[in-house]
Amino acid sequence: MQSYIVSEPNIHLILHNTLAGASILVMLCLIVFLLCNNPRKTVNITLSLTALAVIIFELSHILGVSTHDPELSRLMFMGNISVIFISVFNYHCVITVLNKNNRKFILYVIYILGILIAALYILFPNTFILESIPKMYFPNYYVAGNLYHYIWILFQILIPSMFIYELISSYIKENDPKENNRIKYLTFSLMLGWLFGSISTLLVYNIPIDPMYGIYFPILFCLPFTYAVVNYDLLDIHIIAKRAFYYSVLVGICAMILIFLNFLNKWVEEIVPTIPPWVVPFFSALFAVAVGIAIWRRLRENDILKYDFISRTMHDLRTPLTHIRLATGELEDTSLNDTQRTSLDYIEKANNRLIELTNLVKMDQMSL
Repeated sequence: MQSYIVSEPNIHLILHNTLAGASILVMLCLIVFLLCNNPRKTVNITLSLTALAVIIFELSHILGVSTHDPELSRLMFMGNISVIFISVFNYHCVITVLNKNNRKFILYVIYILGILIAALYILFPNTFILESIPKMYFPNYYVAGNLYHYIWILFQILIPSMFIYELISSYIKENDPKENNRIKYLTFSLMLGWLFGSISTLLVYNIPIDPMYGIYFPILFCLPFTYAVVNYDLLDIHIIAKRAFYYSVLVGICAMILIFLNFLNKWVEEIVPTIPPWVVPFFSALFAVAVGIAIWRRLRENDILKYDFISRTMHDLRTPLTHIRLATGELEDTSLNDTQRTSLDYIEKANNRLIELTNLVKMDQMSL
């Protein structure tokens, strides 16, 4: 079998692993956001499980390509079994978003098929993945077993094609412009993620295309997905959750840049030893400070807007509540029967309770 060998890891491997690490960070941010927003919603659960499966795949990939022992590398690559569940959970998420309840039988079949193949993968690993060998700039890379091709066909081509078809057909039939935007951006996100994510498989079949182009597919997925969440209510979330998601993705991207600059410093020291060792860390620190100031200013603006909103709302509420109190006071001086008197007492108590609540909110706001 032909291989593409470079004797020692270089800047390409470092960059590859940095991008993979950044992808893991972005997926972690996505999981935290989804579970904090609504941990019981089926869409959030299935999308979180998809992101978790991606994290397992990325970790397995990083460890496998960085390990010099071929057998240990193969054991590390066993984590790519998560590709099965990335596809399965993704399909479940899509039909939930589209409210395709008539697809439940297909969903059950896909789950059963995924579990059976995963069990075979664990029981007979040599039929799916063989001892690793060096390829391109990797100390070791995947070598496909006899049954590996079926995983690739079923879970990286067939099932993704099924839920992409479901999205496109729903987009064509949908007449609501807002719903069309939701479907459009989800379709674009998934197509972009799966298209680039499949690139890392090509080298398994000795097609010498750098897997680095595909290893950051979670980032490519999250960019249009984030835009859809913020602008088109993709997951029906509140504006505060949208902002939190936006900031979490931004922090993930900034962390990726800082990690890369850290590795770049080592590379620069080797290539250009005359450059002082403090130069790259200095600019990294400047970048971190600038990002911190920018985020702090945005959060400060949000606090000011929140304070102004609460002040206006409390003022607007107190005016009608005062009128209600004056009106009930005037009614108390009139002749009322027992039923009317009881109803008036209820109104007065409820009004007093609302006034207490507005005062409490106002006090809490002043204490912040």
